[in-house]
Amino acid sequence: MVNVKEFEPQYEWKYVGVYDQFGCFWGNDVKKDLDEILYYDPVIHPFADLKSEQEIENYDWPNGKDINLRNSNRLVDVAAGMLILKEAGGIIFSLDGNEIIQELSISVKFPFIACNAKLESFLKEELVDKRNYYF
Repeated sequence: MVNVKEFEPQYEWKYVGVYDQFGCFWGNDVKKDLDEILYYDPVIHPFADLKSEQEIENYDWPNGKDINLRNSNRLVDVAAGMLILKEAGGIIFSLDGNEIIQELSISVKFPFIACNAKLESFLKEELVDKRNYYF
């Protein structure tokens, strides 16, 4: 989910919102007051006008090494995803490699790493142990 308060809004057609790293525009009706907007929905998709396999192959795909480690992820925004991830056998942990155990609150914000179980040891070694290098 895109946290509306973290981004300077852009205006596209009949929407106000932001582009993500994949080129998808997350927005809401431009007629709404910005203070009334609680969330953005994906409203403009970069593949909407593509007509061939070649156009998809030529798309400027994002770098797979881009990771969201912002300290602004709210627990209430990711709690459902955390549950689904864990039930599917995935792993979620803090930047220091520990399990995330927090009281559910709108004010709790934190960066995290989520992955499948096969990537856990690699990510902990690469990101957690070397976090001073990356941050």
